[in-house]
Amino acid sequence: MARKKTTRKKAPAKARKKTKKTAKKSQTKQTAKKAAVRTKAKSKNGKLLPELKKTILAAIRRGATIEHSIAAAGVSKPRFYELRNNDPEFLAELEQANADCIAQIEEVNRRMAFEENGVADRLFFLKARAGYSEKQKVEVSGEDGGPVQILDLSKLSKAELKKLLEKRKRESD
Repeated sequence: MARKKTTRKKAPAKARKKTKKTAKKSQTKQTAKKAAVRTKAKSKNGKLLPELKKTILAAIRRGATIEHSIAAAGVSKPRFYELRNNDPEFLAELEQANADCIAQIEEVNRRMAFEENGVADRLFFLKARAGYSEKQKVEVSGEDGGPVQILDLSKLSKAELKKLLEKRKRESD
């Protein structure tokens, strides 16, 4: 069975241009309205809405960066910093979330250091928490174990420096 081919008549060129312009205008207006609604939804009296705060704080507690946390909440970086700087309560919550994240990482490191016999983990734990540091003692001595002799070259003339240099070259050969 053969299909019947249908053809559509095109609108005149002027009508097509008007339609495109009208569509663009209405699309731009809709986008602007949506953006305004989103901005209002994200802040109230210059502060983030509680659900967005929770999203950001939860991400930071899991170890996410600020950039990833605000992306998850759909907040721009400049807006986040503006809100953070103007909301001392939110700033305190951010600091606490970061401290919680560090505490979780410390606990994992502690467990690995003591329960899983990780020598490197134990050393890391000691360096980070107990102020432990690896120290090496190096002793330098002069000829026959005597003191190191220091020669002040700034007081020698060019001729004396040249003689000293030649003497060192002969000794090294």
